[in-house]
Amino acid sequence: MKFTPMRLTACAAALLIAGTALAADTRPGYADPDNWPQYHRSYNAWRYSPLTQINKNNVKKLKVAWIHQPGNITHGLQATPIVVDGVLYYISADNNAWAVDAATGKTIWHYTAKLNPVAKQAFYASASRGVTVGRGKVFIGSLDGRFIALDQKTGKELWSTQLTDPKTQYGALFSAPPQLAGDVLFGGTTGGDQPIAGKIYAVNADTGKPVWTFDVIKNDPASWPGDSGKVGGGSAWMPGTYDESTDTIYIGTSNAAPDYYTPGREGDNKYTATLFAIDPKTGKLKWHRQEIPHDTWDFDSAYEALLVKKDGKDVIVHLNKSGFVFVMDKKDGALENVWQFAENMNWAKGIDPKTGELIEPRRPQPGKRELLCPNLLGARSWNHGAYNPGTGLWYSHAMEVCNEVVSGKDDPANLTAISSLSLGIDEIKLVPPPGGKKPDGRLDARDPLTGKVKWSIRYELPPLSSVLTTAGGLVFTGDMEGRLYAYDADNGKELWRFNAGSGARGGPVSYAVKGKQYIVIPTGLGSHAPGFLAGAFPQIKDLPGGAAWRLLVQGDGWVRYAAAGIVVELHPKQTEDYKYALSAHPPLTLIQTSRNTLPPNTRSMSARASLASRPPTNRMGGAEGCPSSALRMGRLSSSPQCRSSTTMSHGRFCPTACTRRRSASSAERRSSRGSSDDGAVMRALGSGASAGTRANMGNSVSRGCTSSGASSLVRSTSGERR
Repeated sequence: MKFTPMRLTACAAALLIAGTALAADTRPGYADPDNWPQYHRSYNAWRYSPLTQINKNNVKKLKVAWIHQPGNITHGLQATPIVVDGVLYYISADNNAWAVDAATGKTIWHYTAKLNPVAKQAFYASASRGVTVGRGKVFIGSLDGRFIALDQKTGKELWSTQLTDPKTQYGALFSAPPQLAGDVLFGGTTGGDQPIAGKIYAVNADTGKPVWTFDVIKNDPASWPGDSGKVGGGSAWMPGTYDESTDTIYIGTSNAAPDYYTPGREGDNKYTATLFAIDPKTGKLKWHRQEIPHDTWDFDSAYEALLVKKDGKDVIVHLNKSGFVFVMDKKDGALENVWQFAENMNWAKGIDPKTGELIEPRRPQPGKRELLCPNLLGARSWNHGAYNPGTGLWYSHAMEVCNEVVSGKDDPANLTAISSLSLGIDEIKLVPPPGGKKPDGRLDARDPLTGKVKWSIRYELPPLSSVLTTAGGLVFTGDMEGRLYAYDADNGKELWRFNAGSGARGGPVSYAVKGKQYIVIPTGLGSHAPGFLAGAFPQIKDLPGGAAWRLLVQGDGWVRYAAAGIVVELHPKQTEDYKYALSAHPPLTLIQTSRNTLPPNTRSMSARASLASRPPTNRMGGAEGCPSSALRMGRLSSSPQCRSSTTMSHGRFCPTACTRRRSASSAERRSSRGSSDDGAVMRALGSGASAGTRANMGNSVSRGCTSSGASSLVRSTSGERR
């Protein structure tokens, strides 16, 4: 199929006009269909590409075009790539920013942020979800509480503005990219599960000079009795969006903290679990809607604000973790509808679609074990859905998993530690839904205004990738087991599948360079989320983590890559003769897909096998004399020689005994060296760990750690729960 940019542009514009009443060429992201210029591509959060070269008829011919390996991917690769004028920008673990040629994958520049060492102590250490490009700059939010601007062409740091104070804002950092609103750069910190009060910051995009700060926690004694607002919560930990047509920022906030233990924080706890409309120039609130007043379930409202039309009216469609979707008027937040997204629901009888009031909510009672659905990760994780104006459907993942919770008061000693959480629990465990139901995940195609399902696909493990849809009639996503998919947007039929070797966690996008369309999908599974899910899905413990070495053979030429950024390209005439996978799990796996003989050029096979046999980058040193433990999805797993399990106490990961365990002094010596080359950190916090409820991380999170003869309390900063 011949690709004609002009024809494609015209076609895309027609489709967009059919989906909205506003002029397509005046909005960010629409002027050039070849680009993916911002986080959701355009401010309406559609995650929709108007390109059509790759379509239902030829998607089965997709082949690997290039691979870019960023090195350390401790948390997996969670970013959404940005593509502008043939250059792809993204970020990997520990604020490593990259600019690569979008057609070849060749590195143009690489920037590594010089982080304050305190960043390694934070619970959400290493996680980076993207960059923002504009005004000749590349912007990142740092893991030590800064906004940073880089020169778009060279990657040279232009300015850096410290916004948070690690000494008082415990664990507050920017894991999501700040967004542009004209000449203002804005974003919120993570930390809704930590003992801090959330804030949203704005700086001048050209100079970095602070413009305003929005304090999420409203100074209202009725809403925050006593000093409960000091712990607060309410972080805006995912990217907001800027609506150019109304000059408005839309951004959501997280749960109140502590999550489950609420004595002492009675009231609505404004403005937690709230969607804001904010003036970008002044930081003043235009309107707000608190979706989950007095949130006692970790059902925050930080997800994307989807903008669509209903009967000629601009509305916002907003999913939160509770399993309900809110439809509201864009101009004032007035409620249009509320519909249920989760199948398994027992935390409340419902939400009134006219008033938004919770109907018979079940709040956790201190010391009482309770089954609550959905779980604290939500009916959907943070990874985003996508809307196609051609089909009128919204494509979004879901998970059907519950949790057992025993609410309890946090230890005050942990509320001044950057590494601590404020969960308000004695124990939490993710479990299957009640009634013998099987836990699973799915991809739904729904009417975003009513929730009516057009089609749905079930997965054994809940997918944690974002979704992409295109004007070619396709939906792209990935699963936890490393499979990448393309589906028919109309009926959900699977049209293409590719095994990337490690699960998808980031955001797939599409773009074009010199008349050729590409699909880029970040891979490399990581974060705390899969680890928590292992309680309901024991098979997760065996999945490869953030790095899986792979080898592709095409003809006689070798292409070596690790499962990080995977770009697939349409090659109508190219055939693939060989495909081999080299993985660290087990050390070497050889898979042949076409012929029964190796290609003639095999002289480097041994070297390649040796390279592939190295531990993947998200490895952590194990106990002395024991094989190295691999951090996989937020839990420690190791070989049978080291039968390590993990407990969690106030956000601290505690490995249980190995058969040949390192002494406390040895652990302390290792900790003092700081991070290893792969970015994993083991830190000795003290000795004499008290006995408590032992639980496998992914099976349970409990107060207190038991260490079967070990005296040192060890925590990993690798991983991220959301």
